[in-house]
Parts: sequence; structure tokens; C-alpha cells
Amino acid sequence: MHSEAQKSENVTLLPDFSCHTLRHTFATRMCEMGINLKVIQDVLGHSDFSTTMNVYIDATSDFKKKEFQTLEKLLKGGSAE
Repeated sequence: MHSEAQKSENVTLLPDFSCHTLRHTFATRMCEMGINLKVIQDVLGHSDFSTTMNVYIDATSDFKKKEFQTLEKLLKGGSAE
């Protein structure tokens, strides 16, 4: 049987987060995957599009970089894929 000290050494604590944080991440990831923004709005149950865009979806640095790489390809006459 483990002592109390051994038990506490093996505990992994999660950082503080809320259901709002999970919704926020879910919305951002859906946007990054190219899901239609009106679909994201509907899934989150927002009647106002600005709530979806201004509260729940972030433009992460990786996402911005990817989008500008796509733009660069298009400007060079290539396809977005």
C-alpha cells in the first residue's frame, strides 16, 4: 500500500480551466479547420455573429501564418491546396 507522500508525488493536476475555455478552444479549432463560420455560430447557439467571432474565435499565430502562406501561393498563381 502507498503512503500519503507517495500518492501525492504521483498526482498530476490539470491547470484551472472552465467550460467556457473548452467552448473557446473548440470554436477556434473548428475555424482553423475551415468549418463555415455560420455553422460554428449555429453549433455554439449564438444568435449574434459578433459573439462567435469576437468572443469565441481567436486568430492564433499558427493560423495566421498558415493563412498567409495560402495567400502567398495564390498570389504566385498556385492553388490554395
